[in-house]
Amino acid sequence: MTLMPNGLRHANEYPGKHQLFPPLSDASVHPELGLVVVIPCHDEPDPVSTLQSLQRCARPRAAVEVLLVVNASENDDDALRARNRATIDAVRAWKAAHEEPRLRIRVRDYPSLPARHAGVGLARRLGMDEAHARLVAAGNARGIIASLDADCRCDENYLTALERHFQLHPDTRACSIYFEHDLDGPLAKELYRAVTRYELFVRYYRHGLQFAGFPHACYTVGSCMAVRGDAYARHGGMNRRKAGEDFYFLNKLMVVGGVSENNATRVVPGVRASTRTPFGTGRALHAHISNPDRPWLAYDARVFRDLAELIARVDGYYDVPPGAWRDHASLSRCMGDFLDTQDIVARHAEIRANSASRERFRKRFFQWLDAFRVLKFVHYATRHAYPRRPLEQACMSLLRWRGLRDGLSGATRADELLRYFRHRDRTAESL
Repeated sequence: MTLMPNGLRHANEYPGKHQLFPPLSDASVHPELGLVVVIPCHDEPDPVSTLQSLQRCARPRAAVEVLLVVNASENDDDALRARNRATIDAVRAWKAAHEEPRLRIRVRDYPSLPARHAGVGLARRLGMDEAHARLVAAGNARGIIASLDADCRCDENYLTALERHFQLHPDTRACSIYFEHDLDGPLAKELYRAVTRYELFVRYYRHGLQFAGFPHACYTVGSCMAVRGDAYARHGGMNRRKAGEDFYFLNKLMVVGGVSENNATRVVPGVRASTRTPFGTGRALHAHISNPDRPWLAYDARVFRDLAELIARVDGYYDVPPGAWRDHASLSRCMGDFLDTQDIVARHAEIRANSASRERFRKRFFQWLDAFRVLKFVHYATRHAYPRRPLEQACMSLLRWRGLRDGLSGATRADELLRYFRHRDRTAESL
């Protein structure tokens, strides 16, 4: 019997189990294909600008494909489909003038997806499934699938930095890519004020998780991530959520210890208000500019302090009978009550019974206490103990606890705080 590598086995099994549509049958695959950039495209005004940004990139050693997933719901009107067709025509015209043998442009059109599932999650799923099939066809199951959006720009080293990151970190399954929104430009000033606070909120939350010692403190931005093809297949591919698909996808990989950070390059996501998704960047910006006088509130920093107290004691729970630690663990009442809602005694017993070592116990504990459950605690604590606070105040509390206020000169303006968090993120070593 011939044995095949695990990654190849999962790659070969994936289409039959998970792939929703057959791959392109009329497009040859470059034998050195190693990187596919997937771009969902739903009623987008200018995806050619994103293609131009990629075209300006330095070329990696591997051949590259860019796959645009033009999509609409069965419930969308004819005017939107006409705009999508105009987008396809514009992309094909640009492709005819700029495509290269080692940088190819592919377009897939899904004009009438089921309304029940249509959305960015399904579009990303369709594109990433296609990318996986292309890499397997090229004999490169461990090639890279990058996820971008149709209103993004990227730095000129985007492609080479992705390739190099996965070469330098052979054990990483996926990576989160450094990002920055534009904070000024030709758009309305209130939009830039809103995106400044939105990005500050995102960075504050992630730095709060770092302060707590949470091992999976990672940005989960759909336009700023990449994954190995074999890992994509092994973990069941992208989900079809209409929003938050990026969070759930990366969380699935984080719990097995497979997500790293790539701070060597940068993605610049688009700045626009939108109601197309139930939550996310566009929805947050729309809510803020609709109520510009309302303060931008954030989770109280004390939620991260409570989380830190729990995480600091995890290793000790290995030696304690299930439930016994509850009386002497010095956890906040809020955390204790939350853990009770999560049936912690039974979960502790289960994790302990299936862990032959302290290291294994810790790993299994954080598979249970994953990013989703941590967010559930943050929401629980916000409802029951720590009401939201103005964003800038919450940031300053966190920075004071972390001892990271050097260089802030006492100022608490949102743009200054954001630049401070950005600097710390960008200068952190890629992990």
